Order: sequence, then C-alpha cells, then structure tokens
Amino acid sequence: MESHVNPLQAVVAPLALKIKTFLSKDNRNTIQFWHCPNKAEWPRHQLVDRQAKESHDLPTFPSKNSYLFSRKKECDDILCEWQTSFLTNPNKGSTLHGA
Repeated sequence: MESHVNPLQAVVAPLALKIKTFLSKDNRNTIQFWHCPNKAEWPRHQLVDRQAKESHDLPTFPSKNSYLFSRKKECDDILCEWQTSFLTNPNKGSTLHGA
C-alpha cells in the first residue's frame, strides 16, 4: 500500500523537527501553552485575531498549491524571529514573578 503525505504534514513536520531540536538542546528550553478563550479578551489574542481577519497577503508562491508553502515560509520567518528575540533578550534565563 502506498503512503501519501498530506500537504499540511509536509509543512508541519519540518517545523516540529525544529521545535524538537530546540527543546532537546537544554532542559530549560520549554514551550508553555495557555488556554485563552475569546471571552477572556486577552490583548495578544485580539491582536492575532484582528490581523488574521484583516490580512490580505498574497501567497508567496504563485501556484495552485502555494497557500501551504506561503504559510510554511511565514512560520519559518516567525520561528527565526522568535529565536533572534530569545538570543538577544537580556532577561533570558531569569524568572519574572507576577508576569
């Protein structure tokens, strides 16, 4: 039986590998997920929601299946931005109480 890869899997798998590599480098590297329902009106959720609804970005790659590749490029760019932000953060490694 032939195995088929879902296009979304092709986008998510490399990103998951990068996250796994990051997490395995140091036991202090962690990811924390928060449940933020709409009714909580968390400012960052509102920002992302507004940006997603207002976005009129054209796909990076002009082809029929370009949407997933455009999203992958966007995810790669965000990951790079996070890594740069983390590396240049003077507070990394410190514990902020009450934040």
